[in-house]
Formats: sequence, C-alpha cells, structure tokens
Amino acid sequence: MADNTPIKWAYPFPAKPASSGSSAGDTNNPELYFQALAKAKDGFYPMGASGLLHGGVHFDEGTATCLDQSEVKCIADGEVIAYRIDEQYPRTTYGEGPTAVHLPFSTGFVLVKHQLKFPALQVKPGTEEAVDTTPTATPELTFYSLYMHLMDWAGYQTKPSMKRPSFWGNGLCKVKADAPDRLQGLNVRAHYKVALGHADRSAYENILATLPRGTVVEAASGPEAEQRDWIKLASITPAIDGLEPSNCWAYKPEMKSLGDNRYLVSEGAKDPIAPTQQGLNVRSASSKGDIIALLPVGAQLRISSDGAASKYRKLEEIISGAPVPPLSADSSGKLPGYVWLDSLETSNEPKAHDGSVVVLDQPVAIKAGELIGHIGQYQNFDDARPRSVLHLQTFTCDDLPAFIEQCRSLAEKLPDDQKTLIKVHVDTKMAQAPAADSTVAAERNVRLCSDSPKEGCWAKVQQYVELKAKKAGFGAYDSAKNCYPMDNRGQTTLFCAYML
Repeated sequence: MADNTPIKWAYPFPAKPASSGSSAGDTNNPELYFQALAKAKDGFYPMGASGLLHGGVHFDEGTATCLDQSEVKCIADGEVIAYRIDEQYPRTTYGEGPTAVHLPFSTGFVLVKHQLKFPALQVKPGTEEAVDTTPTATPELTFYSLYMHLMDWAGYQTKPSMKRPSFWGNGLCKVKADAPDRLQGLNVRAHYKVALGHADRSAYENILATLPRGTVVEAASGPEAEQRDWIKLASITPAIDGLEPSNCWAYKPEMKSLGDNRYLVSEGAKDPIAPTQQGLNVRSASSKGDIIALLPVGAQLRISSDGAASKYRKLEEIISGAPVPPLSADSSGKLPGYVWLDSLETSNEPKAHDGSVVVLDQPVAIKAGELIGHIGQYQNFDDARPRSVLHLQTFTCDDLPAFIEQCRSLAEKLPDDQKTLIKVHVDTKMAQAPAADSTVAAERNVRLCSDSPKEGCWAKVQQYVELKAKKAGFGAYDSAKNCYPMDNRGQTTLFCAYML
C-alpha cells in the first residue's frame, strides 16, 4: 500500500432501495446501518446475546431486511493476508445417542491488513515550522478486518456463475478468446513515397517490415532524412532480426512524437501484421495510455489494483504468451503497462478449499468495496435451521490510544483551511440559513448600503442598474471622479425614460 495515500472506506453491504429511501446502494447515511444492526438476532458489540464479550457484529436475516447481503465487501483499502474455505461446512454434535443432532457451522474467513497513517503536514513557507528541519515521526496504525462464517466450497460448486474473489487466484487471469484487439502496426519501406512512374516507385512499394504498435523509432539526422511526411530511421526498439533501420522509411503522421527525434508507433498505425493475431492491448497508463504491446488470446498473466482506474488493471507478470512487441522490465523488475479487465478471465480456483488456512506469501491488494466473499451458514443448538450469518470485526495489536493522541497533537497544528470537521457542543443552538428572497448575479456591481451591518458575514448591498443611454444630457465628464454629473432634473428624466 502507498504510505502517503489516504485509504478509502466502504460499508460491507449496500443499502436496499426501500431502506435508503432513494436509490440502491446508498451508503451515505450511517443511521440506516445503526437501524439495520438493531435488527440482528445476536452478535452485538461489545457484548453478545449470551452476555459474554463479543468483539464484532453480526449480519443475518434481520439486517438483510435493510441491506443487500448478496456479496460481502471489503470495508477499507488494504491487503488480504490469509483466508480459509471449508470444503463443506463442518458440523457440531449436540446431544448423545439417537437424539443427537449434527448442525453445520462455517469456519471460512478472510483476514485483511490495513494501515492508517496521519498525512504529512503542509508547512507554509516563512513559518517557524518551515525553518525547523527536524523530521517529525508520522503516527501510524496497523489494524485488521476479519470476515468470518463465509460460504463453503460446496456452495460455490452449486452456483458456478457466482462471482469469485479476485485474491483467490492472486490476480492470475488469462486473455479471453473473444478479446477484441488486433495486432496492427506501421509498414516501413525502402523509400519514401513517390509518384507512379518514378524511378524509385518500386523501392517505395517494397515493404521491408511492419512495426507493431508500441515500437519506438528514432529518426536519422540530416536534410535528406526527411521528405515531406516521411522520415528515414536510425534505430528501432525493440530491434527486428535482419532489419537494418537505416534502410527504412516510415510515415510520420501514423506515429506519436516523443521528442528528441523519437516516435512511437501508435494507434494511428493500422497496417495488418501477418499472421493475424487477436488479443488484448497493453497500454502505458490506466487512462488514455498509448498502446505499447498486444497480448495474444490465452496468454496468462498476473494483475493488481495498483494505480487502477476505471476497468484498467496493472500488469504485474506474464506467465505464458509472448507480447508483441516484447515488454522489458524496469530496473526494479516491474513490467510496464495496464490491461482492460473485461477482456480477462480471472482464476476461479483458490489455493486450497479443504478447510486449511491459506497464508499468502505475497499479500494481495484489495480496495474498499471489492468482493471479500459470500455469507455462509451457521446453526446454533437453539436454531431451528441453519442461518446466514457474517461475523465482522476489526482489531489492532498497536497502541490505539497513543495513536489517537499523537494524531490529535498534529491536528492542532493544522491551518484552518485544512480542517474538515467542526465540534459542536451539547445544547448548542443550531439554525439553518434562511431561504434567499433574491439573488445577485455573479460579476454584478453593487455598493454597500449605509445601514449595512458592520460585523458578521452578511452585508446589505444595493445593485447598480446598468443602462445604455445617450450621454448628451449628462453634462460635462468629470475625469477626477470618472463620472458624468447629473442634476435632479436630469435624473428624473432618465428614470422616467427607463421606467425605473
């Protein structure tokens, strides 16, 4: 997780339309969730229905009257570090002999790690804080969210179309068979374009190669290296075996200038490349990025949500399938590029679903509101039938009171324009601003009235009236006051003329 990026939050379930009073998915009203939790049968915080301490809250059939509990969502940005999926719900035996009953309960869970970090203070130049160069430790808190009693593997087997959590495959997926992108590029020729019948026409018609989109070329220097919209090449990256760049001419309008005589074969290049390939474009950025390669149908890759925007995901690793042109990792070993999520099939198989705990070697990033799993079944000895129950709790091993106190100390140093909350004391009288009885248009000239309040946020003003009038009756122009003086008679004449 990025250290300085504030994490986002989400409720584990969206509200149902009838509960929110407006539209589906309304999660802006905390009162609605208080009302929903009040309808739960048990599993209250901090003391359960049994009278024992209870560290989380339950969502069950009662809360389902207000909330859409078809999917369990992550409550904050974080990393999945462990999970467990029962092959089938284990059973607890109550009683003995022929009267014994065996009731199911879910041990499935997902554990997510989160990090809270107080943002760096923005110090204004010229202040004492700006002069002080002593680094200040930023308060941090690592906490966890735990989602218990999730659906067993048998439940997923009976519902093959049910959406699966992306962290099961740790971002592993493959390019769909119907991925719509095609392998295209730019023809490079032995000569720039000349007219029919010209001695070099046959050289122009000689296509030496087709450079795939994502190829970077460098133009040769010198007055003879550019002919109208055609440029002679000095280098091609990545290189093509057997192709000498200095023998090649390329059409500049079908490329994107990168500066310093370098060009990218971009989306303007639409020449077909044999053999024909279908697949998925890799782009340089998650929004309006340039095409830098194409992954063929069936290519296996690993993606993440780092820098994700819309439905683009970061390309982390290529397991199988060769991109065209080849992609090179940077000095830290990371591949460039983003891919479109809808053109990928995600892996639906968890690492284990036999009731064993899966501890991920590499935690998988997850965003607030993304799928955690689905509610499982749980039946206590006094339940007539299995119930759908989710136990959700958060906890930390850090010193929470110390973290809060450190954050409060730093918050006191914030300038007023960075403060987003106001504390209202008990019994404070609150009043809503009265409805406006008139409006003053933006940029309208006004003047303060003589009886305008001297204090407070409100002022009494009088709007100027703008008229187009002939200045013949205004009298002599007073340059010192930048106005035309008018006597009472002139004012009366003007008011009558414009019915003021």
